Amino acid sequence: MHWMPEHVLLSTVGISDYSETRFVLEDGDETSAKLAPVALARLLDIDALLLAHTPEVREETAHIERVREACDATDVAVRTVEVDLIRGQADVDRLLDDVTSALVESDTRAVTLDICHAYRSLQLALYTATIQLDALDVVDIEGLYYAEEAGGGGTTRLLDLTYLHTLMEWHHALRTDCCTPVTGVMSTGSIQTCATRCAR
Repeated sequence: MHWMPEHVLLSTVGISDYSETRFVLEDGDETSAKLAPVALARLLDIDALLLAHTPEVREETAHIERVREACDATDVAVRTVEVDLIRGQADVDRLLDDVTSALVESDTRAVTLDICHAYRSLQLALYTATIQLDALDVVDIEGLYYAEEAGGGGTTRLLDLTYLHTLMEWHHALRTDCCTPVTGVMSTGSIQTCATRCAR
């Protein structure tokens, strides 16, 4: 399968023994899978999956193989990037470098993040790597999904948290370009002025 994707799902898995779970999007579309990246690959319009994982996932589970098999069945290309658990600043720096490099090499424009599995520190680092590339206009964040109890059996809703990224963009805009002393909210008293400038 080729690796010049238009839309990449950036995902991760942990070492848990996941169970078959019914994943449901807010629009009602649903699928059953043990792993959230498999469910999202089926439910979303993506053509590639970049799976970040620790050495423990590779050594102690069959999750990577399960993801590959499931994605092969739906014609979704899979690449992996191995990252260490975050125990200090050096691990964070290495993880950010590895993930941003993998995304840049993919030459994709659209990225959707799956933050359902693995350690929260890994999920936060994946998000940070992606927003850095988004700020540099290398990629566009198309979606951000989370599901409570993903892979825990039963039914879980896939929550679209993309609006949180939009709020962060507004925060940045309000603190920089829109709040200049001459034309920003602080001098004009108008949020509309800021909204108009930020929409350009």
